[in-house]
Amino acid sequence: MARESQSSASNPQGAAIPLIQCTECGQAKILRRTSRREWSYGRVFYCCPFYKQDGTGCPFWFWEDAYLKKLEKIPGDGSGAGANPRMGMVAEASRMVMGPEETSELIKVGKEVVTWLKGLFFVCVCMLIVMVLDLLIHLIK
Repeated sequence: MARESQSSASNPQGAAIPLIQCTECGQAKILRRTSRREWSYGRVFYCCPFYKQDGTGCPFWFWEDAYLKKLEKIPGDGSGAGANPRMGMVAEASRMVMGPEETSELIKVGKEVVTWLKGLFFVCVCMLIVMVLDLLIHLIK
């Protein structure tokens, strides 16, 4: 489906419809898309870029009329902030900027964790090989 990169879209009446920050996951701006399904061809809907039809992604998905009703319920300036408690946490976290020292320390810790996990994986594989060889020896006897 085609994506729109504008920060607002327009409805048939010509009024601009804002593309808000997702009120479910808070990770991205909502996308305006047009359905290509036979039963709804050409109908406009709004969804989070992380929405997945199988239900594993963000659940934000609305037909245009339902999206307009959702916008009316959002308090404030219509930006979507404050509509969901998780949005406040996301906004707060995005304001916290890590300095270069904290970032390099975090990278070092991450590399150390990866090294330990690789070692653990190697030990597990070695144990599995020993068990399989032991099983084969018992089967041959």
